[in-house]
Amino acid sequence: MTGAELIAAFKNGLAFLSFTKKAIKSIRLNSARYLSSSVVTVDRLIEDYLNQVTGPGSIVSIEGFLSKYILTERPEFDSEIYVSNAGGTVTPDPFNPMLGKVSLKMMYEKGQYPVQVIPPIPHNGENIYLYMLYPEDMDSFLIPEGPGKKLDRINRTHKPIIIINNKELLLQTNKLVRITGVVTQLSPDLENLFFDRIGDANKIIVSNFYNPYREDLCSLCIDLRDHSSSIDIKEKRTNIPGLIYLETRFEGIHHIPAYQKFIGSRLPNAYPGLHWSIHDEISWGLANTNIAIGTKDHARYCYMVNTNLCGGKSYEKDLQALQNFVQKFRRSVQNDIRQHFNLEIKHSIDFIFDSKKSKLFHPQGTLSGDEYLKAANSDPNLNEDGNWIKSSEA
Repeated sequence: MTGAELIAAFKNGLAFLSFTKKAIKSIRLNSARYLSSSVVTVDRLIEDYLNQVTGPGSIVSIEGFLSKYILTERPEFDSEIYVSNAGGTVTPDPFNPMLGKVSLKMMYEKGQYPVQVIPPIPHNGENIYLYMLYPEDMDSFLIPEGPGKKLDRINRTHKPIIIINNKELLLQTNKLVRITGVVTQLSPDLENLFFDRIGDANKIIVSNFYNPYREDLCSLCIDLRDHSSSIDIKEKRTNIPGLIYLETRFEGIHHIPAYQKFIGSRLPNAYPGLHWSIHDEISWGLANTNIAIGTKDHARYCYMVNTNLCGGKSYEKDLQALQNFVQKFRRSVQNDIRQHFNLEIKHSIDFIFDSKKSKLFHPQGTLSGDEYLKAANSDPNLNEDGNWIKSSEA
């Protein structure tokens, strides 16, 4: 990649997070306060807001499902199909243990959008924490199956209102809650970022809290930093499925002869001779695992796994399986390249669904590779966004 291509690739990967950060920093506080007496749903609040029944400065009470997650479109790895759990069997050849008959049963899944946690945003001497309030009937971050593209199947339950606070709400997430807070607007000067930086799916996902196509009131969020604000738990949820993701890169892998085949054979639990299935220009790894792995250039990789975002044992098991898969893949590639070609190949983490989990996968967290550092040194805006992400890592 050229220097300009590197900068563009990292900026694209950070685009949604960057847009959200700048949007929250643009919040316009309204000194007036208007108390709304009734408790409303997320859908009703949006309707009242657009009809100007409720406006900026109103103190409202809303009931919905509170989460730290929001769907996100990953621009480098967006596909209408992905392959996970390419289950199969290998029948050994009795005369040659290196040969055998492979029978594959590939699981072609409808394309999905993974989830993202927005790191706390430093602003005016404090951290602003972002949470998402969804309609009460929200029960999955997975896009329902059906005809057409997955973008067209994003429904109302996947489009949240943003909740902002100056402290974490860890005990209140993954629950149905009643929130009382102040209706707040974002700056109207976000159109360029909106149109230039984020993809079509992300535009739909954020449309309840920012939509420049509206006639007047283009933005909506609920601010809990006011003394009149409160949050009460109604009911705990125990199972909300969704995809978590990780994106990594091997730097210098293109110096290896036939590196596509070389890397494919190092996939954990790979099948002999069958390594990739191509859809939407993405090569999906064929391995006996529930981890989906995809690549376009066999240097950069995206990993995804479906899990229960309410936590518990299943989340722990899936996150550990993702960690083990990535580390086993990295070690196998690096060790074999060292042995066969006497070269050292650096492996780094670009992006992850939750920055607090990044050091499970790399001791330096995300955005620590030489290619990122080269790009960030050439672009102040990229460097600023990267420093923000790095500062949020545990």
